[in-house]
Amino acid sequence: PDSFSHPALSQLVSASQTDFGKAVVSTYWQLEAHPTLSGVRIGAALDGGDPFLVEQSVGDGLVAFSAVSFDQKGSNLPSLFAFLPFLHELTYHLASPTLIDLNRNASSVLSVSLPQVKSSAGADDTESITSADVTLPDGTTRKATFKRDSQRTSLELTRAVQPGIHRVELPEELAVQLAGLTMYEEGKSYLPFAILNDAGESRLDPMTAEQEAPANRYLDYFHSENFEQLVAAVIGDVPGFELWKFLAIGAVLLVLAESFVTRWIAQRRKLGTTEAVSFVSEGEKLSTFQQRAKELLESVRTK
Repeated sequence: PDSFSHPALSQLVSASQTDFGKAVVSTYWQLEAHPTLSGVRIGAALDGGDPFLVEQSVGDGLVAFSAVSFDQKGSNLPSLFAFLPFLHELTYHLASPTLIDLNRNASSVLSVSLPQVKSSAGADDTESITSADVTLPDGTTRKATFKRDSQRTSLELTRAVQPGIHRVELPEELAVQLAGLTMYEEGKSYLPFAILNDAGESRLDPMTAEQEAPANRYLDYFHSENFEQLVAAVIGDVPGFELWKFLAIGAVLLVLAESFVTRWIAQRRKLGTTEAVSFVSEGEKLSTFQQRAKELLESVRTK
């Protein structure tokens, strides 16, 4: 089932309950796409690598060929639950080669396959078709380009990521061919298609570090670890703890410690340097002064 790329098979194998993986094939034809053929697509392969389902565009239609018989002679396909839905999807796909899937997922390059437009003479009328105006859901207009091969014409739109209805203004040739899908407004033909909303955007699972890495390169945003931090960020508070009180207390303690150390150093420097002080009475001070005066007078008289 991992090799199933055909539209009739891709929808079946996408379901988790499919039993295509239980198919047992004992007999099959070996198919090979001739290198000169165009418009050939291998939609599925067997375990050995040989094609299981091959499709080719023929004119305006499609032809599919299975390498396995749809009976019990070469496989157990008819006994599988997925066999009947597979036949239904394959028949519906082949009977509606011009059906366009108009519901698309967002894509960097969106490609819409259109049927080839041919005139009554069989000439290709899409030679002059190169681009078309696309009106986005918000009202802005972008250019889409047409690309052609021998079997199909594809409409490509870059950066198709805006959810909603997109309207492609079709040339007259394509508008006639797609008359059942076009809408008419103000004398112009439009092909509408929708870009679906991404269901993954509605998931509330926390993002992993790997998922956040691309956003971190372009955005500077706050990541909350819990609900309290988220509420604080919404109401404008700073999440976490206030540290200014601890810093103020630390500064006061530092000043007190500095004052204590300064006093202790000053006291240590004064140890052992105490000056001796002698005390005398007032009478001793006066007698000493009188004695010094007499000595001074005698020295003057002698001279």
